[in-house]
Amino acid sequence: MRTQQDEIGFGETTLPAVPAGRTYLVTGPSRLAGRLARRLTLADPADGAVLVSTTTAGSRLAADVTEAFPAVDPGRLGIVDASGRRDAEPTGDVAIERATGTADLTGISIGLARLDATLRERGVDRVRTCIDSLSMLLLYTDFKTMSRFIHVMAGRVTASDGFGAFVFDPNMHDEQIRYTFEAMTDGRIDVAPGEGGDRVRIDGGEWRQLDPV
Repeated sequence: MRTQQDEIGFGETTLPAVPAGRTYLVTGPSRLAGRLARRLTLADPADGAVLVSTTTAGSRLAADVTEAFPAVDPGRLGIVDASGRRDAEPTGDVAIERATGTADLTGISIGLARLDATLRERGVDRVRTCIDSLSMLLLYTDFKTMSRFIHVMAGRVTASDGFGAFVFDPNMHDEQIRYTFEAMTDGRIDVAPGEGGDRVRIDGGEWRQLDPV
C-alpha cells in the first residue's frame, strides 16, 4: 500500500517527481496544455487514471487514448464524458460515466466519484485525475460555483493520495481568475511552444524542453 510520502513521477516528460496528493493547474494554449495534462495523468501504468472530457465523446476518447498510450491498461482507465455529444455505447474495459454537458458540474463530480470507486474495485491503489479544460467549464457556469467545484476536486485528490491536473488557458480569462485558481491548487505547470519544440516548467522554475511522446 502506498503512503502519502510517495512521489508522483511523470515518465519521460523531463518534469521532476512531485509529492502524492497534489493538484496542479496546467496552463498554456488549450490543446497543448490538454495534451500535457493527459500525458502526466497517464504517465505511470501502475496508477489508475480518470479523464474528464469537455470536448470529445467518451468512446472516441477511450479509443484515442488506448491508441496513443499503448502501455495504458484499459481496465485502469475511466472517462467522464461531459462533452454533451452523442456517443456510441461503450465497449471494452474503459469505464465511462456521463454528465449532461459542461454546465453539469454535479454530474461530473458524481461521475468522478463513481469511477474512482470502480477503479479501486478493480485493484487500483492510486488514481490520477485530469480535467481537460477548466476554461471550457467556466464558460457555462459562474465563477463562485466553479471555485467550489475546484475546491472539492482538489480536496478529493489530497484525501486519496492521488494526483490532479486541471487545464487552464490563461488567454481566455483575466489574471484575477488565474490567481484564484492557483491559490486553490498546490502548484502550476506551464507549457508553451518554442522554436525547438514545446517547453515546460513547474512552479515558475526553469523552462525545460518537453520530450515528445
